[in-house]
Amino acid sequence: MDLKRNQMSKRLKAPEGCEFYGHGAITPDKRELWLASFDYRDGRGFYTRVDLARGEISAVGPKITPGIVHDCLFWDDRTFVLTSGGIRSSKIKESMDFKVVTKSSLMLVDWPSGTISKEIFLERPNEMISHLSVDPLTKKL
Repeated sequence: MDLKRNQMSKRLKAPEGCEFYGHGAITPDKRELWLASFDYRDGRGFYTRVDLARGEISAVGPKITPGIVHDCLFWDDRTFVLTSGGIRSSKIKESMDFKVVTKSSLMLVDWPSGTISKEIFLERPNEMISHLSVDPLTKKL
């Protein structure tokens, strides 16, 4: 998006069979945008890395969780956090058919390597995590 001209400068297309499903976060070095992504063919979430200088996908993270990955942020200079709501969707006639398939979780991903350092699951299967925020004073999620 070109904010000076208030117009779309380039449209980013999700990988085949996938969609960007939620939020994104700019890396601490300001070189990439990491986006919450979802493969609706197998119902697994992952993240997509976009090179901001080129405006192109630079890498696709591993499929890390069953269910939709929705929100993400950089918690600090080394930790990328993703939420998984535990819901799987499948495309049916322009609408979404939702099913709970697993417990919701938070995933902590090391930046810049992209390796998952920890996944924390909610105890009850009916609970969902959708959005994240960081307290500016305590730096807690």
